[in-house]
Amino acid sequence: MHGITRKNQVNRFKDKLSEALGDVISPKKNGELISMNMIFIDEKGNLMHGIIRKNKVNRFKDELS
Repeated sequence: MHGITRKNQVNRFKDKLSEALGDVISPKKNGELISMNMIFIDEKGNLMHGIIRKNKVNRFKDELS
């Protein structure tokens, strides 16, 4: 699998989808991040919901936004 990286896979995936991203924060904990929610929409209008928990958000946020 030479030349295939996670970044390449994400970029190929993003080329085929529209996305909506939103941070979920806790009003009870001074706006602390709980998770990042995503809705992916493909060219046929199919929807897929995804959640990235707060301990993984920094790992993926730059690649998805």
